[in-house]
Amino acid sequence: AILLLVNRMLYEFENQPPLGKSLCLTLLAELLISLQRYRAGEEENDGNEDPAHGRMREVASYLCEHAREQITLPEVAAHFAVSPSYLSRIFHQETGFGVREYLVHYRIRQACDLLLNSDLSVTQIADQCGFSDSNYFGDAFKKATGLSPRDYRKLS
Repeated sequence: AILLLVNRMLYEFENQPPLGKSLCLTLLAELLISLQRYRAGEEENDGNEDPAHGRMREVASYLCEHAREQITLPEVAAHFAVSPSYLSRIFHQETGFGVREYLVHYRIRQACDLLLNSDLSVTQIADQCGFSDSNYFGDAFKKATGLSPRDYRKLS
């Protein structure tokens, strides 16, 4: 899985110049989490895993599982019985991304896949990826990729 992520990052960077950088950042976040999971798995075998590492793996998985929902940092923190500030700080230390930033990047990556592999409208894709406002989706997508969702679909 890690090698696939690296190969996808290289492909995006080399073959999708206007999009490559932004998508590579999203894929990098996924790579870092995968590496952290791998490292944590090794540490579990040694019995030396830092509890925060395991908890942030769970948070990242939870965010991905609930990305279609309108979830907030306080709700995620409550689910894991920690304060929002602690969750935000530790998640950023472990992943290099804020919780909201990670969630938006994950949603944008899902939207990219849907734009390329479905006939759904941009509004339907926005809704399916957890963006309640299609205008915000368009703005966030353009900020992340440099293109509007429609232009991204046309370019690809």
